[in-house]
Amino acid sequence: MIQWLKRLFSKDPPTVEIKTLVWGVIEGPYYAHEVCPDEPLDDDLCLLVCKVEENGKVFDSEVWFDCFDSAYEFKRYFDTNIEPLEVTHGG
Repeated sequence: MIQWLKRLFSKDPPTVEIKTLVWGVIEGPYYAHEVCPDEPLDDDLCLLVCKVEENGKVFDSEVWFDCFDSAYEFKRYFDTNIEPLEVTHGG
């Protein structure tokens, strides 16, 4: 209770944690140089287009990965699962 009161009356603004659900991969993976040929991007950078939900709103979003293997592993999850992946950021 005391911790809650301290946070309530602290001068720091409250941190907001955003919960994002990724429901599936629509397209990709694509290498960054395929998507943005005129931009000087890292050769290993990859992109997936995913179906994403935030605050009850569903939309398509670009999700970038540091390497092809990470993007492909993420995509493979949705090849065999229908449950969304939860990504928490902020806070």
